[in-house]
Amino acid sequence: MKKASEPKQITLKGVYRDTLTDAGGRCLRQWDWRSNTIVDAAWPLVAGLLKNEPDLSGLLFWAVGSGDPAWDDNPVTADVATIGLADEIRREPIVAEEIVFLDAEGAPSDTPTNCIEASAAFTWQDDQVLREFGLFGGNATAEAGSGYLINYVVHPRVDLAAGARLFRRMRFTLKPEPAASPPEQSPPHWLGNEPIRFVDGIGRAYAQTLANANIATIADLAALEPVAFGDTLPLMRVVELRAKARLALRTAGEIAPQAGLNPLNLREILVTPGNTLIADTGATASQVNRIKEQAGALQLTLDNRYIQQLTVGQLTGAA
Repeated sequence: MKKASEPKQITLKGVYRDTLTDAGGRCLRQWDWRSNTIVDAAWPLVAGLLKNEPDLSGLLFWAVGSGDPAWDDNPVTADVATIGLADEIRREPIVAEEIVFLDAEGAPSDTPTNCIEASAAFTWQDDQVLREFGLFGGNATAEAGSGYLINYVVHPRVDLAAGARLFRRMRFTLKPEPAASPPEQSPPHWLGNEPIRFVDGIGRAYAQTLANANIATIADLAALEPVAFGDTLPLMRVVELRAKARLALRTAGEIAPQAGLNPLNLREILVTPGNTLIADTGATASQVNRIKEQAGALQLTLDNRYIQQLTVGQLTGAA
């Protein structure tokens, strides 16, 4: 008898390693591999890449920052809600040649694997202090703070002398792991009762095929098992649609009521400059940054015409 496999969950993990050399190339220090934090902003980027958004790309820039001097005496940990560095001072482009697949032994692979490594080197002409870094993708440019932050690291202070060279390597691994226990269920959001046609990418044909399998709502789509469709629908297409439904429900459930922002629809949130939203609504910069990130995630997962109808107040029940 064929034994059923245990439930799996997909995790994205990252580790990094630093090597510091002096102006003459002599190794001053090499740190051990250390873990980093994959932030929430990475997942809307993953959804956009699955959707084949034309203006989005993967790893583009490696940014470093001096952080906050107060961290030296009162260390902090990276927050998954972070969307940018505290004090970004420089970023370096990550070119294609600096991103490689790694096999199970950690050696470069000519074929795709579930692990990639990116590297970058930083050299300064003046003394420099570093306390943080992150990798940016999506629509990132050379402008500080632009793009989607993928991972974030707050590390102990590193003092760099003029001419010193810091070489960094980052490894990302996608790995299925046994689910230790059934995932905690979030309180149901009313968005889950909406028809599946409001999920981006579902036209009449897909909606009918899904309806024939009793998949009628966004919540139904979020809970389905893709393999149940056999050859009726492309497996990866079903996985993509399910990921969109899950991200939409999770994001909608995380949006908090904010009096000044409640009347605005998601389209207005996205197209209105952040400074204008702060001035017009009384929201803080962090609140505006967060709601823009959440609205962006919903734009990638829901039909564009539908998000023009959704207000922050409706999504939070404050309308």
